Amino acid sequence: DLHRRAQRPPASAPSVRGRADLVADAHEHTALLDALIAGDQERVRALVGAHFRAR
Repeated sequence: DLHRRAQRPPASAPSVRGRADLVADAHEHTALLDALIAGDQERVRALVGAHFRAR
């Protein structure tokens, strides 16, 4: 379900996103996965919070 939802932008999102935005998102997601794998809960919370505040 998470993968499916991540593929579709929210209704409030701008209809056109640039390559730089997509690359930045990919870097954020990679950092989040690294923190999850490492079991670093504080880092996960910080990254998720920052990710959604940027929206």
